[in-house]
Amino acid sequence: MYPSVLILLTLLLMVFLVTYVVPNFAALYTSMQAQLPKVTVILIAIGTTARTYILLVFAAIVVLSSSTASGQEGFRPHQNRHRQDESPAPRDIWLKYQVAQFSRVLSTLLTGGIPLVQGLETASDSLGTPLLRRSLDKAGQNGARRPSLSASLKTTGIFPPLSIDMIEVESPQGRCRPC
Repeated sequence: MYPSVLILLTLLLMVFLVTYVVPNFAALYTSMQAQLPKVTVILIAIGTTARTYILLVFAAIVVLSSSTASGQEGFRPHQNRHRQDESPAPRDIWLKYQVAQFSRVLSTLLTGGIPLVQGLETASDSLGTPLLRRSLDKAGQNGARRPSLSASLKTTGIFPPLSIDMIEVESPQGRCRPC
């Protein structure tokens, strides 16, 4: 969510600069009768043209996005997020991001003195991927039967091997502390 907000704000700032600030500078340069470089002349031409058609472009974007969203049956972004990436590379990147987020949250909770099982539950609640959340719930249930957190996470089949190895190295003698 945070990167989307940043991208949207950056785009809005760029639109504001091109449609409002640049044409105002164009009026200033025209009144001074200054000789401008070609790049500046092109930017001013783009800004004055964009100022004329900005409402039309905005309306087209709204119509296009609403028709795309309404064309999808049962649009649920949280459930379709992991399904939208059909190629393995984006899915792997998303999984590794979620595992890193989980690891940071769990580390903070364990450092604060929260027991492992409760920390697993809390950290899994912070994730945006239902598949990973279910895997962590299963690992928490397996925690009583398995000697270590890394062994429990390995049984899920979801966690990348590198993250399991790092968790195994981090815990003392490969075992988690009593819950």
